[in-house]
Amino acid sequence: MVKRIYDLSRQKKPYWCIPASIQAVLRKYGKDEFQHRIAHELGCTENGVQFGENLQDFFKKRKLDFQYYNFNEIPLNLDADARELASYCFRENLDLMIGQPVQESPRIHVELALEFKDPLIWLLDPARGLDHEENLNDVYRKMREQKLGGFGLVRKL
Repeated sequence: MVKRIYDLSRQKKPYWCIPASIQAVLRKYGKDEFQHRIAHELGCTENGVQFGENLQDFFKKRKLDFQYYNFNEIPLNLDADARELASYCFRENLDLMIGQPVQESPRIHVELALEFKDPLIWLLDPARGLDHEENLNDVYRKMREQKLGGFGLVRKL
């Protein structure tokens, strides 16, 4: 069984995976905020919110650092490999949010990484409130094929 390190409330609306994931990360750092306030501050609409650099200011206001890496970027001077990125995050105790493409949609769905044992990663899904395992190679391959998705890293400043 995977250790639950996040106090996750399921996403309140179908397009609030990012606000729900952020809420769980903030709770981990002792900062409890409502999903609707997070969604409002991020400008979340029925199309969701962009999973990217716009979140840096949001986290900075809360004394947290956020870095985003698109699926095709070389993260942290590693070899552009999702498995190396996941290993780095868990070794350095960073929070890792993974946004992967939603099948037959131009959207991504963001989940929180709970544990990584190469090549398997356990993800916490804010839509279902459940964790599940996936092969990270398959997740990354799907991102590259659909040219959509990425990784958000959070750490305390």
